[in-house]
Amino acid sequence: MTTEPKSPPPPAALGHNDAALHDQVGRLSSQLTELREEVERLSERSVYSTAITTLASPDYELLRDIPITVEEDGDETSVSWFEIGLMGVDDTPDGALISFENRLLRLFDDLNAMADDKLGPLPSRWKRTLATVIRHA
Repeated sequence: MTTEPKSPPPPAALGHNDAALHDQVGRLSSQLTELREEVERLSERSVYSTAITTLASPDYELLRDIPITVEEDGDETSVSWFEIGLMGVDDTPDGALISFENRLLRLFDDLNAMADDKLGPLPSRWKRTLATVIRHA
C-alpha cells in the first residue's frame, strides 16, 4: 500500500523560517525544472565535423576537401566552414548543405569578379583560400 506524499502546508501556516525555507524549495524546484528542460534541449543538439568531397554543380571542380562543421539543433541544421566564416542553414542537413554550397559558389564567383586591389584584407584572404579549393570546370 503506497501513500501519496503530503503537500507542504501553505506558507501562511508556517513560521518565518519555515516560510523562507518553503520559498527556497519552490525556487529550487523551478530551477530544477529549467535545468531538465535545458538538458533535453542539449541532448537534441549534435555537432560533428566532416568534409565536402564533391560539389553538386558540374561547373566547378573541387581541388581538395573542404572541412565543415555540422550542427543539428532541434529543427535547425547549420553547415559551416570556419576558415572563411561561411554558413548554410536549413531545417534538414541536406538543405543546410545545399544552402552552404550555393553560398560558397556565389562567394567564389563574387570574389573572382572583383579586382584584388578592390578587396579588403579579409575578402582577399577568402579569395586566396577559395582559389586553393575550387576552380571553374
